[in-house]
Amino acid sequence: LIFGDGHINSPSAVDMMSEDKNGVYAINIKQNERTMPVMDEFKALYGREMDDIAILAYNGMDLLFQFIEKNNTMDASSISKGINGFSINGIAGKAQVVNYEIIVEHEFNPVGK
Repeated sequence: LIFGDGHINSPSAVDMMSEDKNGVYAINIKQNERTMPVMDEFKALYGREMDDIAILAYNGMDLLFQFIEKNNTMDASSISKGINGFSINGIAGKAQVVNYEIIVEHEFNPVGK
């Protein structure tokens, strides 16, 4: 069984499953050395954990801002014409614009121990 949800590793989601979690896997956003400081700052500011949706939103905005800075443009037409193919190593691992969609790395991890 494979789950792909931003909250699958939270205690409440795991507790809802049966005792036997062998063979249950989760697909999660990949985290790296840049992820934890951002997550810690988020928790300090908002008093709650940063979920995968917030990580993806942060990563997407980081990609956009890096493109703007690298290309020294705020022109919407220039951004939309040039951003396809642009990539960064963001807080969710490698992120790249492919066919105008942001593709990010994922991890495939067992839920059961």
